[in-house]
Amino acid sequence: MIVIEKEAELKLLDELKRIRHEPNGYRFIHYSFSQMKEEERGLVQELLTLKIIADIIENPHAKVFVCEDMDVIIIGQNIFTRTFDELTIEIYNLCQITNIREFSKFYDVDNSWPRLYNLAKNKYQPILDRKRSETEFEAIQRKTLEKQTVLSASHVDKKLIASIAERRLRRSEINILIVEDDAFSRKLIRNVLNKQYHVIDVEDGKDAVETYILISPDIIFLDIDLPDINGHEILESILKIDPSAYIVMLSGNSDQDNVIRAIKEGAKGFVTKPFVKDRLYKYISECPTVQKKIIHQRVE
Repeated sequence: MIVIEKEAELKLLDELKRIRHEPNGYRFIHYSFSQMKEEERGLVQELLTLKIIADIIENPHAKVFVCEDMDVIIIGQNIFTRTFDELTIEIYNLCQITNIREFSKFYDVDNSWPRLYNLAKNKYQPILDRKRSETEFEAIQRKTLEKQTVLSASHVDKKLIASIAERRLRRSEINILIVEDDAFSRKLIRNVLNKQYHVIDVEDGKDAVETYILISPDIIFLDIDLPDINGHEILESILKIDPSAYIVMLSGNSDQDNVIRAIKEGAKGFVTKPFVKDRLYKYISECPTVQKKIIHQRVE
């Protein structure tokens, strides 16, 4: 006798698929202990050691499926009605459950296959749903952890973070960082600005904070509605590591509430889509480090 406890419901489905086209003679015994009252279910715990089943069902190829809900299902050839009766009587003697017959069913697989397969599917479906939920939950946890790592910049050299302001002032070149997920908008801004400035662009929040630390830009144009990490979270993270950061938000016309919120959080302004070149240049010219570099260039 083969006892199956791990993933019993899935293996039960597989077994029913396998024997569908096998020679005749398969029997299916179902003890629906899950339908009993709670106190009665406790009485059958001892049964789940399966010693009683092994004593009565002598077929070494029979399979016993112990389901999560405590139901026990037996499939095998040469299991007869008298075997089922003996087993049921023995369970009664062991547990003293007077209505044990209500929870005991005996089937000929050939004549009842669709019904039995649906029974097995119904047993497996809640487990499948739970696994999907667990997988989704794990994915959410993983994304949350990744986002926390990105926003905290915990994986970046602390010396790089500490030297952002110094590197920005020491560099004569004006660096502009664009964080925008829309490829057309990103290209449009880059084409407008790269004739005069050194422009670096990234398409998502995942790369925004680390790129900011690495290139120490003079100004960053940051989209509010990024697909992976909210623009407000990136704004907060950058200002936390560099309080002097000059951040201008990019937004659609419908994002006015978000823009006002971003200004309160420390953004220097906003540019709405579709972008106007003069608005971009306005904020660049008002950026303190840009002004210092322009003055220095004129002096030289």
